[in-house]
Amino acid sequence: MRKSRRSRSSAKPSGKSHWNWWCSETELKRARWMTDTRSTKRLPTTAARQMSFYLVTSFIFMAVMVVGFTAYFFVVEDFGGVLETFYFVIVTVRTIGFGDYSPQTNAGRIGTILLALLPATVFLGASLVVLETAMKSLEQIWRKWMLGKNNNHTIVIAHTDLLASIVHELDAHENPYVILHSAPMLDLPQAVAEAVNDSNFLYGNQGSDETLIQAGVKKAAHIIIATQSDAENLYVLVTAKGLNPEIKATVRVNEEATQARFLTVGADYLLPSATILGRMLSQAAVSPICSKFLVQLNTRTQDPFIKQVEPLEEDIGKAVREAFPRAVALYTDGEYRYNVEQETLRKDDVVLLIDERMKR
Repeated sequence: MRKSRRSRSSAKPSGKSHWNWWCSETELKRARWMTDTRSTKRLPTTAARQMSFYLVTSFIFMAVMVVGFTAYFFVVEDFGGVLETFYFVIVTVRTIGFGDYSPQTNAGRIGTILLALLPATVFLGASLVVLETAMKSLEQIWRKWMLGKNNNHTIVIAHTDLLASIVHELDAHENPYVILHSAPMLDLPQAVAEAVNDSNFLYGNQGSDETLIQAGVKKAAHIIIATQSDAENLYVLVTAKGLNPEIKATVRVNEEATQARFLTVGADYLLPSATILGRMLSQAAVSPICSKFLVQLNTRTQDPFIKQVEPLEEDIGKAVREAFPRAVALYTDGEYRYNVEQETLRKDDVVLLIDERMKR
């Protein structure tokens, strides 16, 4: 049996055909994002059409109701003629009720009650629809204004399972951030949903130029890209770098074979998740206490933790241990030096030290 084109494109080949597979996956992602983006741009037009539909429907309903009740009262009541009957219907619909005409039969009274209630019901329903549409538009304007206040922030585009830990670390660093996610806020984990609001969460297409601009990519300092698809990560990286070449991009790499491509298109920091996790699991099995200690040091939400510090001008020329007694390493000239007792601080050095949020 021949396989469908969809099944062939979704299957991941190996070897030289890997590049072709990646390109096809990227094109599929791009097509979906462009479709969703066009749908987003159509929202104002769709809202206007909905409002027009309800207004026209309400007008037709009112016209039919007035004509119908005029005929009804002309039959069951004796108001003297068609004009008098039509006059009675209009003043009743307007809830004025001058009293010059009043129904004399039970059928007329029941009709009058319905005539008085139906327009109010229709008006209430139409008003709620119009109000809902207006509130959605105001909500979008408010969200854009709140997001536009962000500057020098970090844009987070990550899989749902990673969001909680990313948010906790950024909060611990007091680093402003905006989460851009393909799921609405209500679908996020509780720990994440409690930490986000209209100023730092955006629901939309993660690879769309329009959505990234709304998230403030042109004013952002960093972007974290950590989805489960390398094709998606690469596409978002290319889009973000195209909008802001100066943004620092930290990217999760799911497959080791794709690392070179991320570096080619401008990734600043790569985290090969499979490699790192494999090494951490092996270390935890062989040296569990050491492994747990290192994990805790690398997590700012716990004490103690590793902190990187750039020395002040008055510290230049001093011994590392003299200026930073808790220093464990020095990053200088693109390499790490661990014998800090023999090192002297220079300009552009970075000191790694053990710090605590809660001083004992």
